[in-house]
Amino acid sequence: MKNFIFYLLVIAGLNICFFPESFAEEKIKAEKENKLLNIPDWMNLYTDLGYVYGENYHFRTNRVTVVGRNYYDLTIGANILYNFKNIPLFFNLNISNLYDGLKSKSKLVFFTTYESNPFFAFSLGSGISNSSSMFNTAISYSRNFKSNNILRNYSFSASLSRLYKNFTITAVGSYKRKYSDYYFSNSVRKINAKITSVELNLSYNYKYITPYISLYDEIFSKPSYEYTTEKKSLIFKTGIYISTSEIFSGFRSISKNIFPKSYGVYFVGVKKPNIYLYPEKDKTVKVKLNRKNNSKITESIPEYNDGWNVFVQKNGRIDEKYDYLFYEGDITKPKNLKRGWCVEKKDIISFFEKILYEYGFNINEINDFIEYWSTHLPDGKYYEVYPIVDSEIDKYFSLEISPKPDSIKRLWFYVLPASSMKNLNLPEVKKFLREGFTVAEWGVILK
Repeated sequence: MKNFIFYLLVIAGLNICFFPESFAEEKIKAEKENKLLNIPDWMNLYTDLGYVYGENYHFRTNRVTVVGRNYYDLTIGANILYNFKNIPLFFNLNISNLYDGLKSKSKLVFFTTYESNPFFAFSLGSGISNSSSMFNTAISYSRNFKSNNILRNYSFSASLSRLYKNFTITAVGSYKRKYSDYYFSNSVRKINAKITSVELNLSYNYKYITPYISLYDEIFSKPSYEYTTEKKSLIFKTGIYISTSEIFSGFRSISKNIFPKSYGVYFVGVKKPNIYLYPEKDKTVKVKLNRKNNSKITESIPEYNDGWNVFVQKNGRIDEKYDYLFYEGDITKPKNLKRGWCVEKKDIISFFEKILYEYGFNINEINDFIEYWSTHLPDGKYYEVYPIVDSEIDKYFSLEISPKPDSIKRLWFYVLPASSMKNLNLPEVKKFLREGFTVAEWGVILK
C-alpha cells in the first residue's frame, strides 16, 4: 500500500509539473482578451496508476488533460479488470469537464460559450488471451449532463496485441456515432457524424520501463453541421510506461496532431439580404428560399415560416407595408474567393454606390443599401470586398418564385476588414437587364 501511495504521488506530481491547469487558465485569459497563444491544434498529457490485487483483479485510475485551440478538458477515470480463466472482463467509468468556447482566429461556431460542460462515460469489454497475444472488444457510451447542448457518443472498438520478443505491436480499430443538439444564433444545430479510427502502437519492453510510439488516424465519414466529409487527422503519440509486479503506471507525454486540420465547419452570417419584387401588375407572389449546405434562416420580415405568400403591387410595395422581403441567415464560409476589390475606408460608401449601379440596381435599392451599411460595417482601415452572385448564392439559398420572374439579379458582398491595401484580381461586373417581372436582391456577409 505504501508503494501504491508513493506511485500515486509521483504520477500526480509529474502531471502537475508537465501540464499545469494554470496553462489552460492563462490560455482562457489570453483568448478572452482576443490574444492567440502559439500552441498546436491540441495537445494532451495522459497519466494513469494501477494496482494488481491477487492474480485476477486490476484496479486503475487515470487522468487526462487536454488543451486545444477551442477547448480545455480534464478527465478522471477508474477501471476495474477481472481475469476470468484468461478472459479479461473490464468496466470503465470516466468523469470529465469540458470547458469550451475558447475563441481563436478560426472562430469555430461549434464553440459558443465559456461554460463548463461536465461529461460521464462508461464502457464494458471483454477479450481472450494466451502467452503471446490478446484480443479485446469494448462498447462505450458517453454524454454530458446539460439539458441543452446535448452531446452523445456511442462506440465499438476492437484491439489485437501481439508480443514478439521484447516488442509489442497493437492495432486498434473503432467505430463511433456522434449526436449533438447545440444552440447557435437562436437556432438549434443537429449533428450526426460517423467516425472511424485506426491506431497502430509499437512498444519495447525493457525491465520496468516501456517506451512506445503510436499513430492514430481518424476519419469522419458522414458530413454534418460539425464535420465535413472524409477529413483525416493523423496523430502521433509517444510516452513511457512503468510497471512492477504489483504497480503499473503510465506517463504519456504530449500527443500532437501532426497533420492539424480543423474539424469544424465555419459559419458566417448573411446580414440583411433584401429581396425586391416588381411584377408587371398587382398580384399575389409566392417566394420560397430552398436552404442548402446546412444554411439556416435566423430572422425574417414578414415571418418566413415555410415561405412568403404576399400581395405585391407593380411599384414593389408588399402587403401595403413593406418595400422588400427581409431575411438573415447562417451559411458555411464561402471558399475560393479569387476576385474582389480592396477599398480604403473613406471610399467604401462611394464604392458601393458605384458598383451597385454598375450591376443594375435602381436608386431606391442603392439608397436602402447605403442607409444601412454606412453605419453597420465592422471597423477597418481597408475592406476586402468579394462579390457573390446568382448561382453562387443558390448554393446556400436558392429562390423559388411563383409566378416565375422574367429577370432576376442576386448579389451579396463578402466584406472583410483589412489592415493594409491588397492587390486583388478584379471581378467582371455584368449589368442585368430589368425586363418584365423583375426581382433584385442584395446582402452582405460578415465574418
